[in-house]
Amino acid sequence: MNRIFTPLMNRSSLIWIAVLIFFCSSTFAQRPQLLAPDSKDIVIIPVRENLSMIATGGGNITVQTGELGTIVVDSGNEEASAQVVEALSQLSDLPPSYLINTTILPGHISGNGAIHE
Repeated sequence: MNRIFTPLMNRSSLIWIAVLIFFCSSTFAQRPQLLAPDSKDIVIIPVRENLSMIATGGGNITVQTGELGTIVVDSGNEEASAQVVEALSQLSDLPPSYLINTTILPGHISGNGAIHE
């Protein structure tokens, strides 16, 4: 009779090894800190030379800057709108030329008024 497992590698040993690997990998894995939906905090992440992401509690905002203006995709939550406007002024001297909304969810459109001003 062929045995798949050696005496040192029985089923319970394999289960313990799997559990150990799971906990080690989840402990040391880098995970981004999620912002609370009503958070005023933002994080600016440069993606390319003229493309950035602004992370807010409501959702992510994409910003493309250029010589003719700025394109903003989504505006984030209302609580972070002042910080988003400040971040936009840091990314470009020109005001946003276009604001594109991808959905009607509040976390994506609540900052439209602040960006429009």
